[in-house]
Amino acid sequence: MTKVCVAGHGFMGGVHAGIYHGLGNADLAAVVDFQDGVREQAAAKYGCATHATIDAVLDDDSLELVDICLPTPIHREFVVKCLEAGKNVLCEKPLSLSMDDAEAILEAAEKAPGKFMVAHVIRFWPEYVVTKQLLDSGDLGAPLAANAARFVPAPDWSWDDWLLDPERSGGAVIDNHIHDLDYLNWIFGKPETIYARGLWSEQGGLDHVFTTLEYPDGKVAIAESGFFVPAGMGLVMTLKLQCEEGCVMLSNIADPTLTVYRPNREPEHPDVPKDDGYVAEIKYFLDCVANDKTPAILTPEDARLALATSRAALDSAKAKSEERL
Repeated sequence: MTKVCVAGHGFMGGVHAGIYHGLGNADLAAVVDFQDGVREQAAAKYGCATHATIDAVLDDDSLELVDICLPTPIHREFVVKCLEAGKNVLCEKPLSLSMDDAEAILEAAEKAPGKFMVAHVIRFWPEYVVTKQLLDSGDLGAPLAANAARFVPAPDWSWDDWLLDPERSGGAVIDNHIHDLDYLNWIFGKPETIYARGLWSEQGGLDHVFTTLEYPDGKVAIAESGFFVPAGMGLVMTLKLQCEEGCVMLSNIADPTLTVYRPNREPEHPDVPKDDGYVAEIKYFLDCVANDKTPAILTPEDARLALATSRAALDSAKAKSEERL
């Protein structure tokens, strides 16, 4: 059984902690949070140790895995400390806010003995997993073009409203849009050109964005994402993927959520596992740790490319230019 510490018990930290607490092969042994009330709630809910700082965790050799669910600007500090202490580290996406921080994290991960993965959950979300499996099977031919969208009300629930502050979160383009940009890169590879336009929040964040990505061999994708939807609407995510031999349509608000169209055939509805994406990514990383396997579904380089693509979209919208990686 892997002994785990969750660092940061906000919304996402609470999700992750609850998953570890419910799994048979993980022991949620500690939670780190600087807020007294949060620590008290975590101790009462999970029966685990709690700490105000990460120092006690770094010195505890029994803790094998640290799950970083802290605000993005301090990912570098905490990820590097944990890696240098020999811990296995799962870091909530995005990898970091700046490319300099991303490079520092990847350098530390390369040198460290522990496993490292960024939690880009869409690579583990059932409908997106099945879609990738269809592509990898070759049954639909090569992917040619895609249209992805993702909408969620502005995250006004974060500590100190840090997610609404573009200087700390990067706005919707870094915090939310990155999900689809990463998935599109997983399908098509590294984009050659990135062109984005959007709407800016009162705080100065790019909080509704349209991005066109051109990939090698003339393949193209368009992604849209934003926080400018009414409170109470809930998460909406969609994908239309055009391939040589058919088309895949995905929507979390459709029933069924996944449909495959082929020429002159009835629509098909592939079986979609009922698994939760957050549970799947954590189970996968725990398996990598327990069996000494390097995470392959999402590599540190993949996470760096997702951040670079998102930052290029932000730069494009600011400068009204076409960006190249």
